[in-house]
Amino acid sequence: MAKTTNLAGRMISGSGGVLAQDRLGSVVRSGTETLRYFPWGEERVTTTQNRDKFATYFGDSTGLDYALNRYYSSSHGRFLTPDPAEAGVTGLPQSFNSYCYALSDPVNLNDPDGLDPVVIPPLQPVSQPQCVTRFAEATAVMGLSLSQYFNSQIGILGVTTWFENQGYTESVVNSWIGMGWTFVNRYNLSDADKRKYGFTTSPDFRDVILQPNQSQVWSNGQLKAGFQTQLIRILAGSPDSQDCQGLALSLNTAARVLNTAAGNMMVVPAPNPVGNALFFASGKAIPRVHTSFSLEEVTTIDGFTFYRLVEKPEPPAPRARDDWDAFRREPVAGGRAR
Repeated sequence: MAKTTNLAGRMISGSGGVLAQDRLGSVVRSGTETLRYFPWGEERVTTTQNRDKFATYFGDSTGLDYALNRYYSSSHGRFLTPDPAEAGVTGLPQSFNSYCYALSDPVNLNDPDGLDPVVIPPLQPVSQPQCVTRFAEATAVMGLSLSQYFNSQIGILGVTTWFENQGYTESVVNSWIGMGWTFVNRYNLSDADKRKYGFTTSPDFRDVILQPNQSQVWSNGQLKAGFQTQLIRILAGSPDSQDCQGLALSLNTAARVLNTAAGNMMVVPAPNPVGNALFFASGKAIPRVHTSFSLEEVTTIDGFTFYRLVEKPEPPAPRARDDWDAFRREPVAGGRAR
């Protein structure tokens, strides 16, 4: 029999070189060779014998598996000789069959010595760190739940700017800062100007962002379906993914804007790069405004153009009819009154 080397109860080398075993103790990798089995131990593709194979057993040249105290036949799914121990346990009918292998459950039990079936713990999914864990840990420090954070002013603004312009460059960050200040500018208008320009007069900054028809990201106070799907995918993904890191950067930028606007200099400031802009749009898109106003470009950042509103001049008042009649009666040089 080939010499084997074990570590922590697992065989790590044998006649075929370095080995890998599955949860039942079956050799599934021997050197560069892969071994695969049907549930009762028959090989899916026959390989050489006289080495360790199925469920800790040694497959000998006869095609049988040596189980220390007796031989096992994988083609029959049973031992060739009865269990020498006293068989039969009340409430466990399979135990009364002294030839039975692993109580007829070869997926969840094995029988290394051919005498006592052993329950194999089920496979546990490997716990992979998720992006959502990164945010949960950060928000816990603030004393907020994840839901509270994403529904806060910072959360709403950060999610909005991220989905408006996803990226990781300095130029993208500057566009987020510009968007943030655009919403701050709207919020800081007087109620009279808010009504004049068609903005909400709500005292809640979040409502400025969530106002219908003011963002491509929200609808009736909820993320639009496509953006919801993207957010769920990002949060379920790796904390090291570019999207997770980008979303975190956008939220951090939102915090910088709001803290700068509030005069809190304890954070890295995010100065206003868009002046008194009240709208922004990407590419050739033009924001829709009331016909009483026109848009005047302030600046462009990373493909986003920022606009201020300019009131159109009042058209000249029509001439009163009495004035018109008087004008018609005025004498014209070299002619008569019109």
